[in-house]
Amino acid sequence: MNHKIKIRFRIVKNSHVIEVLLDERLSFKENLEAISEICEEEVLNAEVYDPMKKIFLDTGVPLKAFSFHYFVSLYLFT
Repeated sequence: MNHKIKIRFRIVKNSHVIEVLLDERLSFKENLEAISEICEEEVLNAEVYDPMKKIFLDTGVPLKAFSFHYFVSLYLFT
């Protein structure tokens, strides 16, 4: 079974865009820790905003709880 979700993050602070495959079994916080280790962006303590639902998402729950399908575009506030 594929546990990957393709997500495009727009980092609001500097308008950078990154596209990543995240593990839906992990939380945003755990996935963002891995991203921070790999790339130069400081996203470890970022707030995740869903522009479609117009809410900030809980970074402590597994991604599968959000029922994302296919491709998702979110904002990161650092």
